[in-house]
Amino acid sequence: MLHLYIDLIISRDRIRKKVLHTKYKEGVMSDSKVVASKVKTYIKDKSGMNTSTTVFDALTKIVEREIDKAIVNAQANKRKTVMDRDFM
Repeated sequence: MLHLYIDLIISRDRIRKKVLHTKYKEGVMSDSKVVASKVKTYIKDKSGMNTSTTVFDALTKIVEREIDKAIVNAQANKRKTVMDRDFM
């Protein structure tokens, strides 16, 4: 899978793209399940710390695992809709 994380930086009324991290696996493109800018802002506001680009791969894997569990829970309850209670 190809992971490509792009952080948009607004600089003097222009937007430029900065490629943060690219990783190749199996030749298929995969999307991140987390919003990089939101995660970075949360970490910065909460702790004053910076965020490594490798954080987004790890968070995406965690989110995918939790989504997979929620899908199983919804299927076990014979539903075709994943609900908030499926994440508990």
